[in-house]
Amino acid sequence: MVTLAVFPNDALFAYVQKGEVKPRYFNPTDLFSRVHVFTFTKKEAPLRDVQTMFGSADVTLHELGHINLLNYRRMAEVAADELASCKCDVVRAYNPLLQGYAASVAAERCGLPFVLSVHSNYDHDARAMALAEAGLGLYLKLLYTKWFVEPRVIERADVTICAYRFVEEYVRRRPHRAVRTIYNRVYLDEYRSPPREHEPLVVITVGRLDRPRNHGTLVRAAIDAEVKLLVVGDGPERERLASLAKGHEDMITFIPKVPHGEIAGLYTACDVFALAMKYGGISIPVLEAMAAGLPLVLPRENIDGDIDVVRGAALLVENDHRSFAHAFRLLKDPGLRAKLGEEARKLSMKFEASALEEEEAEVYRSLLRLRRG
Repeated sequence: MVTLAVFPNDALFAYVQKGEVKPRYFNPTDLFSRVHVFTFTKKEAPLRDVQTMFGSADVTLHELGHINLLNYRRMAEVAADELASCKCDVVRAYNPLLQGYAASVAAERCGLPFVLSVHSNYDHDARAMALAEAGLGLYLKLLYTKWFVEPRVIERADVTICAYRFVEEYVRRRPHRAVRTIYNRVYLDEYRSPPREHEPLVVITVGRLDRPRNHGTLVRAAIDAEVKLLVVGDGPERERLASLAKGHEDMITFIPKVPHGEIAGLYTACDVFALAMKYGGISIPVLEAMAAGLPLVLPRENIDGDIDVVRGAALLVENDHRSFAHAFRLLKDPGLRAKLGEEARKLSMKFEASALEEEEAEVYRSLLRLRRG
């Protein structure tokens, strides 16, 4: 019996709320027969709602209470005490922030291998997004973690897994051990679809509705180019975006929440995928859109670090509504859509779930072999 300790990025109920309950997300290839989940909340989602994320493993929840900058050192000790009683073989954390700090301390105290996932360039993206959306308070908290938390977590990790290539720069600036890039998995079979022909063109964008994701640019572009826009996601910008789309409700549709099992059907019902984020780079919606064979329209400035991922499948534009509108007009040409979409589907093969699951599982196996000598 091999046992994993998981410190998720969010409380499990947040994965349910965001529609991100994905098969074996925490247990690649069903490698682990038991998983202990350490979450910093007082009340978690029912296990039946999230079991698929752990595959066939037996799952034990450890609800440790809320963690913050005032108590994170004490909570790390609480986590270490709890972990010591679990007989785990390896520890995994999904961010280098307070949850990752607790995981790293607990792993070190118990003498266990520690695997860290990093999904964002916190230097370039998270702190800038915090300042833009949440204000000075969250920004200052993330500034504290930059100097006193994140370096310690990354340095303690036996292996740091970067979910995207553009994240590597952030990790490698700090003392680190082994670094691997393993992209988020896409279940390609869910995205197979016949060729699409819509009049007018249907563009889809997926992501939280906040200012850094810049959905207003796409709303304006869709109106200018006279194409339909499907906006999937929810957040603080919802009301402002609805106001921006006023008078064009027949062209702009908002869908606040979609379970993961249904998202593929939305992609395959559309013609084009667009993203206008001001920060970050390649993200899971981009990979999902590629699997669905959709041509992409993306902001040039954010894709440089991952250009090979989308080369030949995307129109890269300036991040303003006129440039996006021009790209949408170009993609009314079915021949161009077919050419870019075919290349997108070919490129997506490298993100096929079973191969990436195996790659992630091998990270664990290699650490377990070292531990057992």
